Amino acid sequence: MEESEEFVKKEVAAELKELKLDDLFRLGKYTTLVSITAEFLILMQLGNMFYMMYAGVEPGLIKCGTVDLQNITHRNDRCAAYLAARSKQNCVPEFSIQFNSISSDWSYICSDVRQVKSSISWQMLAVIPGSVIFGQLSDLYGRRRIMLIAIIGCIISMVLTTYTTDLFWFTIVRSSTQLFNGGLMAIQMVFTVENLPKNHRFWLTNLITWSPNMIIFAGMAWYTYNWRHLSLLMAALAVPAWGFLFFLSESPRFLLQKHRYDEAKRTLQRIARIDGVVLAEQVLDRVVESEKALLAQKRKKRYSFAHLFYTCKLTRYTLALAFTLLTTSMLNYSLLFNMEKLSGSIYLNTIFMGIFRYGVNFAAIIADKRYKWLGRKAIHGLSEVVSIIALILLITVYVLDVQAQVRTLITCIIILVMGMSTLMYVTTGMLASELFPTGIRNISFSFGQVFSRLGVVVAPQLFFLADIWSPLPYVALLALCSIDFIVFYFNTEETKGKPMPESMPPREESWLSRKKIDQELMDIEKRDIAG
Repeated sequence: MEESEEFVKKEVAAELKELKLDDLFRLGKYTTLVSITAEFLILMQLGNMFYMMYAGVEPGLIKCGTVDLQNITHRNDRCAAYLAARSKQNCVPEFSIQFNSISSDWSYICSDVRQVKSSISWQMLAVIPGSVIFGQLSDLYGRRRIMLIAIIGCIISMVLTTYTTDLFWFTIVRSSTQLFNGGLMAIQMVFTVENLPKNHRFWLTNLITWSPNMIIFAGMAWYTYNWRHLSLLMAALAVPAWGFLFFLSESPRFLLQKHRYDEAKRTLQRIARIDGVVLAEQVLDRVVESEKALLAQKRKKRYSFAHLFYTCKLTRYTLALAFTLLTTSMLNYSLLFNMEKLSGSIYLNTIFMGIFRYGVNFAAIIADKRYKWLGRKAIHGLSEVVSIIALILLITVYVLDVQAQVRTLITCIIILVMGMSTLMYVTTGMLASELFPTGIRNISFSFGQVFSRLGVVVAPQLFFLADIWSPLPYVALLALCSIDFIVFYFNTEETKGKPMPESMPPREESWLSRKKIDQELMDIEKRDIAG
């Protein structure tokens, strides 16, 4: 008997009562197309977020005129010697270049690097309104349509980047790119998850993620060796993303939410045909009716950001998770945008970092399944403790002024810290999904992402603290991680093995009700005293 016949005829009467939209998605050809599209989209997102790691890299000073600079260990001393040589000899600096960046092309070195780091902050700032604007548009007009527009915007901006001739216009065009990129990041995961079978979402989203694409992007940077060519290659690889997405259908869940029921049925039938399955009309009708009932129930209760602070417990969860995302982003991206300070090849360091992060993810998945006691809080706490110890080691190295003797150790420690940051991201995301009730789960994710993006904006500026005292950037990161460890530990709960909350806490637990109860108790006390 054919698979299509089995799907329709096998205990139809019993199954139709329980059938939901998620049950119609299967691991097949359409899932493969969705996964390939997600891979190209994630590569584009990561490329735009990591682009300045290469395009903004500061070149190494070798000499200026007759003055040899490469044997001077400390950057501040090297820059001072360069400025002295330039003022005396009016010399042209010679650079050691790993990647032909805007810094080497336009001679942004020493104190002028601040302008490049400020450019990075402005670019990253554009991600926030992009996420909000395109996220809202996708809820109104559809995930697929808005993503197609965002990809075109990214492609045009990435091509225009290659024609910029100064830092001002470079920043403007790259900020435009990040505006569209922020929109893609806000929509892509939702679109992908809505089109994957529920039993395969976890491993597919962990397989197609940022860590392996860091390795691919390092290869792209090595191959192009130039910030203009790298931007063009990124634009070229965005074209297949647009093509695959154009072939896919709009999310059936979105169509149902917008009451476009006939279109949702046609979409589900198209997906089934691609997978080689025939869906009976009665199956589609039952699924649509089931989703209508769920949507009607959800519309009875509308929630906003204010509901994240509805009770004392929810307020603690919200603030703790927001602070940990801010801390993790500052930790990760401050080190990322200063990769040129590490010993060895910037390409190999990125590859090692990608491999290590990917390995850490899989190790955490295996450990989570094998050890019942190892929950979300435990993994987050262990990764943050490792980061704290690593930062203490880095501070010790800089205080003892032995950086030149242990450069390889410094590189390994920083890659370790960045590997731990990926665990902090993952566990925070899982806790955000498992701590909050269904009605405000997406809102809590959006709120946390704002703080995560703010961390990315501030991160490039953090290492300028080294101009005051060389270990100070690591001291600042240590302070943030230590505070976060305490705040996170005392304001979140373990969720592993516990059912996710479906409904909001009772009104009696809300801040307003507590104030009312307190006022009533005060009135009773006053009457007792008066009596």
